[in-house]
Amino acid sequence: MRAKEEYVKKTSLADGTYSVGVSMEPGTYRTNSTNSRCYWAIYVSGTNYDDIDQNDAGSVGVLTVTVGEGRDFRTQSCGTWSKVG
Repeated sequence: MRAKEEYVKKTSLADGTYSVGVSMEPGTYRTNSTNSRCYWAIYVSGTNYDDIDQNDAGSVGVLTVTVGEGRDFRTQSCGTWSKVG
């Protein structure tokens, strides 16, 4: 059995792919993107990133997403997302 620390769910997200309930908490996250290469996506978990629920590319400014159970979240070049709700 793994140490409890390995299961700590993140509430501040940098570039990467996260699974809700495993590597991130469910909820609403916000970032202030200054990069026109920003891409984020919410996928249905277990679909090998083939089933996109929502996504956006190229937006700048304050971005908000809500990610629930049974989803994966991928972000690239959007800055740090912080949990706000």
